[in-house]
Amino acid sequence: MVERVDGHIYMVDLTFAGVSGFISSYIVVGEDVAIVETGPSASAEGLLAALGEVGVNRADVKYLVVTHIHLDHAGASGHLIERLPNAKLLVHPRGAPHMADPRKLLESARKVMGPILDLYGGVKPVPPGRILQAEDGMTIDLGGGVKLTVVETPGHATHHMSILDEGTRGVFTGDSAGVYIPELDALVPTAPPPFNLEKALRSLGKMMELKPERIYYTHFGPHGEALRMLEEYRRQLTKLGEIIGSMVREGKGDAEIMKAVLDEVPQYRRVVEELSDHPIISGMVSRAVEGIISYFRWLMEKGLF
Repeated sequence: MVERVDGHIYMVDLTFAGVSGFISSYIVVGEDVAIVETGPSASAEGLLAALGEVGVNRADVKYLVVTHIHLDHAGASGHLIERLPNAKLLVHPRGAPHMADPRKLLESARKVMGPILDLYGGVKPVPPGRILQAEDGMTIDLGGGVKLTVVETPGHATHHMSILDEGTRGVFTGDSAGVYIPELDALVPTAPPPFNLEKALRSLGKMMELKPERIYYTHFGPHGEALRMLEEYRRQLTKLGEIIGSMVREGKGDAEIMKAVLDEVPQYRRVVEELSDHPIISGMVSRAVEGIISYFRWLMEKGLF
């Protein structure tokens, strides 16, 4: 599915593992074209087909922009580079080596995801000469008044960046602003380990200072009340930090902490129960709780909590 969501921005629903409404990729059209978020390798052909639906010549795609290198955001990069002759991959410097040689990335993903990893498809390396390392504040000019600016936003990952579209004042937030589930009008955290709560909250504040008007969620779709959603996510992370931090300090176990979170935040329980047929989505809550538990235990080991 391809939908024009703003004058020069098209959203592509990258149906993944038979599930729609989970991963968004965006085609940004100026005189040149950028694709923001490549999605997993398994969705590469669908994304290429979407270019044709929009009327974009593959030779006009100059940039693949990924918010971070997790496979649901960047896995298809190597496959697409082979098919887009003039494109270069714009990625955080910490992620660039893993795009050129994805072996460690795949090893790490296999440990975390197990057999689910097979759904994402294989990952191909991106030739180093076709990788551009992003810098905070860096702007790429697509012509026709269309400009994209890099905003470094660590927390979900050390190699995370968000992208500001100067014309719409919309931010492609990747996983830095949570997961929005339109059918439930629910926002849930995306904070699997290793997650850094302090950095994530700081990144949210940084994005709010930009006074964006829209969010282009990777998971999932556009939302027209950016500041409200960013503030809501900051409120959620703060509350989770309070609940989980105090229970970790008390030595509570993971299962007890998870139950407390679901009791304190009914919308999380709703997501877990109503989307139980979609374990990748419904499981995000438990993975986020796990990530924040790990964060506080890491602080305790360092003597900082």
